[in-house]
Amino acid sequence: MNLDRTDLAILNALQADGRISNVTLAAHVNLSESACLRRVRQLEESGVIARYVMLMDQAKAGYPSNVFVQISLHRQQGDELARFEAAVREVPEIMECHLMTGEADYLLRVIASDAADFERIHTRLLTRLPGVARVQSSFALVATLLLVYAVGLLATRVFGQRLLGAMEALIARIPLAQTIYGGAKKLLEIMQTKPDGAQRVVLIDFPHAGMKAVGLVTRVFTNAGDGREYAAVYVPTTPNPTSGYLEVVAVEDLTQTDWSMDQAMAFIISGGAIAPDPIRFGSARK
Repeated sequence: MNLDRTDLAILNALQADGRISNVTLAAHVNLSESACLRRVRQLEESGVIARYVMLMDQAKAGYPSNVFVQISLHRQQGDELARFEAAVREVPEIMECHLMTGEADYLLRVIASDAADFERIHTRLLTRLPGVARVQSSFALVATLLLVYAVGLLATRVFGQRLLGAMEALIARIPLAQTIYGGAKKLLEIMQTKPDGAQRVVLIDFPHAGMKAVGLVTRVFTNAGDGREYAAVYVPTTPNPTSGYLEVVAVEDLTQTDWSMDQAMAFIISGGAIAPDPIRFGSARK
């Protein structure tokens, strides 16, 4: 079907408001009501308009977080892809699924209420999809972590402490801002202590087996399905460590180091130019 300017105007109006009345739509595109209705039906019958849907406000529905997840499969044959896509359709938290070229086979957009909810989705749903070999989740943390570092500087001064108190009171009134700010602040606080069951600074196989990346263990938890211990590992990027990837790795697959947080951050920011000498690391369990 060849679309003219009037068809495109109708489509734009329907995309903005799928429940618009034919009377209002006709006036919007400068057609008679009968001519407008005829064009809409032609667009529907030709498949240009596939269906009408409802868009949910994620935050108001209790799902403010979007997580982009890269999935790699053991095999990329047609039957494996079909089984994976059929299983994805059964997971309500997966909003979008795209077949990709490159290292990952699929890119998913997953919604979650908070970090704990995504942890549940990751361990109980994503890792159990058929044929999954690797799950990689991406988060953007730049603005939030820079804000928290600035807060740390303010907290060292009397005037800064008063300003900080006023700012946190304001943030507390904004639900989404409080969730992001509080989560980032807690992340920086827990980075100063050693997590149970693992060192804070570790090496993991990333972005694929045979290569190592520096990771920061944020917490250790137990998988209710098999009882194995897993670690949430934040993998910062170089030279900007305030953005990176979140990986969930079995504790026994971690390569532990004796690095401090300061040594790890210097190594990352310098692109490896500044590093402990010698470097000591070993397996997670002996």
